[in-house]
Amino acid sequence: MRFLVRNRNALLVMAVFVLAGLMVLRQYRVNEAAHREMREDFIVLESKGYRKPAEHLFQVLAQELSRMPDKVLVEDLLRTGSLVDAKAREADTLLWKYHTAVQHALKVRAERRVEYAIKRAEAK
Repeated sequence: MRFLVRNRNALLVMAVFVLAGLMVLRQYRVNEAAHREMREDFIVLESKGYRKPAEHLFQVLAQELSRMPDKVLVEDLLRTGSLVDAKAREADTLLWKYHTAVQHALKVRAERRVEYAIKRAEAK
């Protein structure tokens, strides 16, 4: 009991940090789930022919590309890749445009990573 009384402040600070960490992890998962749901809504709207709502979701998804982690972008690429023919240029469909935008974003990130790896290797 004396231990708790003497170290009350330190224990409270540690509890706050643990709680904050858990809240950050939860928010990260919620954001990923919201993105997945928005992507699936976009796919459904595009496939059913609802052009205006699909355009809106396309714009939102395209703006989020730079902030999404690689894992989420790879999931998006795989999901959209199974629905479009990547070799056939379907430039009029939003789904194909989103697929190519995700592909381009991953390519740019990979190029940056290679540049960074080269600089890091030369520094050693």
